[in-house]
Amino acid sequence: MKLLELAEAGDVPGVLRALGELTTDQRAAHAPALAAHFAALEAEEWRTLAEERRIALSTARLGCQVTPPTAADCILSPGFRAAFSADWMADVLDLYPAAWQAEVVARIDERATGTVMDGDRYAIIDYLVRVTGCPAPTASTYLNSWIRYWDHSALRTGKRTQLPRYGDMARILRDHHCAATFLPLILERPDVQLPPVSVLVELADEGLLDRAALVHRVLTEMADRHPAHALQNLEALRLTPEEHARTSPERVALLEPLLIRVLQDGTRKEMTPHLALLRALGFLAREQVSFLRDHVAMLDLSLPVAEYGQQVLVALDEAGLLEDDVLAESCERVLARPEKKLVRAQFSWLDRAARRDPGRAAGVVTGVALAFQHPDIALRERALTVAARHLRAAGEAVLPELRVAAAFLGPGLTARAEELFGPPPGDDGTAGRSTEAPPAAPFADVLPAVPVPARRYVRWGRPPRSPRRSPPSSPTATPWCRSNERWTGWSVTPASIGPSCPRRSARSYAGSRTSSASTGRATCTTSPRRYGGTSRGNGTSTCARTSARSGGPTSSRAAPRPRRCSRHGSPRPST
Repeated sequence: MKLLELAEAGDVPGVLRALGELTTDQRAAHAPALAAHFAALEAEEWRTLAEERRIALSTARLGCQVTPPTAADCILSPGFRAAFSADWMADVLDLYPAAWQAEVVARIDERATGTVMDGDRYAIIDYLVRVTGCPAPTASTYLNSWIRYWDHSALRTGKRTQLPRYGDMARILRDHHCAATFLPLILERPDVQLPPVSVLVELADEGLLDRAALVHRVLTEMADRHPAHALQNLEALRLTPEEHARTSPERVALLEPLLIRVLQDGTRKEMTPHLALLRALGFLAREQVSFLRDHVAMLDLSLPVAEYGQQVLVALDEAGLLEDDVLAESCERVLARPEKKLVRAQFSWLDRAARRDPGRAAGVVTGVALAFQHPDIALRERALTVAARHLRAAGEAVLPELRVAAAFLGPGLTARAEELFGPPPGDDGTAGRSTEAPPAAPFADVLPAVPVPARRYVRWGRPPRSPRRSPPSSPTATPWCRSNERWTGWSVTPASIGPSCPRRSARSYAGSRTSSASTGRATCTTSPRRYGGTSRGNGTSTCARTSARSGGPTSSRAAPRPRRCSRHGSPRPST
């Protein structure tokens, strides 16, 4: 059977035996037919083929590439697919000598393009490098494949019984036969994707990587990563104080893009990763002084951003890099905010600044006076306390301004403010006390008595006749009323139905205006347990006293005369 027929039948062992029996020239003669067959297969049709058929066709095609350039082109071609977990690739490649295999590796290293190759091609090249001892490819495509497929077992090493754990990545990369060549290269080339930073730190601790180059590479790539991911990498690095000082240029380069994003503001969830990364980078005051205005602008943004900006300004002030006008501007921005946490932190900052340098007490006291207008009385009281603490160091020059600001403190703090700052402007100390004789009859602002709604009485029986609405002349009309309400009209009922009980409430009246048409007994919706009545199946109850006068519920009179309720006195209908 021909080689192509064996491949179409999916007979992988038969294809391997046929390739072993053919000479080099005979294999080359089968190459055009196999290439034409592959060209006729569409990509969708190739994916629908059985696995054994695809393996057999790929085996036959690779086995007929008799020159290293054509073999390298076959391995790198887009349509080449293999199953690297099987040993058939090793059997095909072993048909040629080691020099031929090493030449194939060199050709692949020259022609490899793209970011990363798939696991099949990487397994072939890795096998050839191991068995021949030739130099491994150093192209970025192969290095990315080495990092991505770190957990792939190589050919001829036996099948894995279980997948390696992620924590074994450092051990597997360290034990690789090309680790000494690949590890330094992945730090030098920016287009090579790095493994997890924790793995690289472990390899650097073992002396397989240069830690200085690792720190530089990780910090350089942080600008292109999400802040949460960058924060994880920074925590994995565990920078020493010497490394923190040495990497100042890399960290300052990260500061500007982070500040640009923070100044755009957002929700707390959006800002938390950026602010956490800014704090973790540990910028020094001298590194942040160039971005002073950016941190002042943060004081007008959301609470987390304003809190971070305030903390940076406090650090700059303690380092002696903050001017007095910036301190006054921060007071204007913060002390007008409603957040108590920010205002209290500003008070503490101003208190420490005045204690550290008494010459700044005047600016501190005037800045604290801005909080005299705060809506929270506790904060106004604390502002007055801070101002009183540094009033002596501030001098008398600030007293006129403080007297004007003290007018907003409120009546509870006015007396204390007058003791500290003196009476307000235009007051001779007798404010609130009149110098004229009291009037003979002092004015008393007394509110009128609260009107009490008059009690409404309901007359049981017929309402008074009204010229606008006369009672009907029908003999079947009977008056009705609702308890504690006015008369609302007349109710016309059949002649056989007696008058409704006036004791019913408005709620019971709406759903219980029923009575027995056959007996004509008067019905009452009040509780039978309370008035001694009996419950009926139709949802009504018969007043016990009414039933007694009308013959009871078992009376056999055909057309009994309607009786008035003995308890509530509803009148009979007019006849």
